[in-house]
Amino acid sequence: MATYDQHGGYNPQYPPQYGYGQPGYDGYGQGYPPPNPYHNYPPPQQYPPTQYSQSHPPAQPYPSERPSNGPPSHQNGSVVPAYQTSPTPKPHGESPEELAGKKSERFVPTGKWQDLWALVLFYLHLAAVIALAILYLPGITFTNMTGRTRPPTGPNGIQLQAISSRDIVRHVIALAAGVAVSLIGTIMYMTLLRKHPISVVKFSFFASIALFVALGIMQIVMKSYVAGVLMFIAALFFIISYRTFKKRMGLVACMIQTVLDVANKYRGTFVTSILALLISVVHSVLALLVMLAAWQKHYNFQTGPAEGRLIAITLYLSFSMYWSQETIRNTAHVTLSGVFASFYFLSPAIRTGPSSSNGTSGQTPGMPSNPVLKSAKRALTTSFGSVAFGSLLVAILQLIRQLVRHMRDQSDNSVAAILAIALDCILGCVEGLIEFFNEYAFTQVAIYGKPYVRAAKDTMNLFKIRGLDMVVTENLTGSVTFVGGFFSGGIGALATFLAGLALNLKFFDSSKETNPEWAWVILLLVVALVMGFIIFGVGGVVIDSGVTTTFVCLAEEPEALWRTKPELFDRIREMWPEIILPV
Repeated sequence: MATYDQHGGYNPQYPPQYGYGQPGYDGYGQGYPPPNPYHNYPPPQQYPPTQYSQSHPPAQPYPSERPSNGPPSHQNGSVVPAYQTSPTPKPHGESPEELAGKKSERFVPTGKWQDLWALVLFYLHLAAVIALAILYLPGITFTNMTGRTRPPTGPNGIQLQAISSRDIVRHVIALAAGVAVSLIGTIMYMTLLRKHPISVVKFSFFASIALFVALGIMQIVMKSYVAGVLMFIAALFFIISYRTFKKRMGLVACMIQTVLDVANKYRGTFVTSILALLISVVHSVLALLVMLAAWQKHYNFQTGPAEGRLIAITLYLSFSMYWSQETIRNTAHVTLSGVFASFYFLSPAIRTGPSSSNGTSGQTPGMPSNPVLKSAKRALTTSFGSVAFGSLLVAILQLIRQLVRHMRDQSDNSVAAILAIALDCILGCVEGLIEFFNEYAFTQVAIYGKPYVRAAKDTMNLFKIRGLDMVVTENLTGSVTFVGGFFSGGIGALATFLAGLALNLKFFDSSKETNPEWAWVILLLVVALVMGFIIFGVGGVVIDSGVTTTFVCLAEEPEALWRTKPELFDRIREMWPEIILPV
């Protein structure tokens, strides 16, 4: 019978056939890893150190002793691992006993609320936003500062002319058609990805190169030369790294397929992504409205610049949006990571083999009845301080970048403007690296309940040993979601365009005298494209979190996958032989 500890951790008693029934094992997140079930076997053969022994020991053949379609064989009542017939190499120059001792010390959670100061600080900052909303929102007005209604602005700063209510209905119908098609396209893409993952991964890789080149050409035509060059560099990186990426395409396809199988069984993963999106939108709208109300009250468009109080309010609300958006996104990631980690450590395979047509299994021993809810409880309580801590670092960088961009735009000195552009580029790279780093650190937080600093240190250790695999896996997964977003947004925009033609919307006449609604139509297509990206992003977030979690679990605890899902372990081991060497 499975139980839960006082801080939401999951403490199952594993069935003996999966090797987790030995005394002294507390279950998921407690006292991990389990005692070594192979202590009666002779010690492993010692390998002489070589120049490669620190990162990639020589691969060894590992013939299996168990039937291909049955549970592991037993000798004297103990589990015989599939790779026991060959000596296990020494990872990183340590004996198995030394490594087991380190891992046991490393993976015992404290059971307390982590980084509590960050949790308290985050809620205090939200309380300040609510106080500003109470103070300023009652006086907000949606007219300009001179009291006259100002027409909204469309693409390229063109003012949108007023249109009739009948035209508004036609625009809404066209947009609804585009959103519906984007939703259908997203479902089709996800289904195809689940059924034929390796084909989609390969296609996405080459399609990403084509998209980067196309976007680069578009940026050059628009005279945005820096962005264009960056797009060409990204395409060149993919082309040069093709051989390295090709070796891991099968592994990434297998992980994505497994992630989608799990998400299909636990639909709460998609609900989590949708809720995070909605909460993020609501908070952003609230902060922007408060900012607008503050400017209406304190800024005089007739007499002069903003006063210091208004500048402080603007900076604070901008910082609040950055921190809150990052925290919401990362809380969803921690919740999703907890679900996929529970499946990895506790659940037998949903898919019993490459040829299986059964997408789900009936009973799932060891899994909680609602793993999404249990994981969300941990993410919103004991681990929330760690999430807020890591998100705070990114938010500070984003605020600094906003100030640098403001200085660049306001500067009349060309040298200062160039320096600001360079600084903005450097800060953008640092921000991207921290976000990449945080994704794996928060996965450690979700799996083991670590504080942020400890999770960051362990992530750095993981990067030193598996850094290339992390980058390749991240980029291949990113190419799948990148192309999927373009596909969903593109067909949504196309459907909106066709529906607009059927409804007699005027796309081609740009004369304001004969077609006052043309800018509305262009804006409509842009909105349809963005909506398609957002719709696909709901599933893309689940894929990203699931693949990242699976990678971390495989890198640190490969034996757990062998015990719970031996056939999946064998498939992955063929594509990633280094899996037998835990970090």
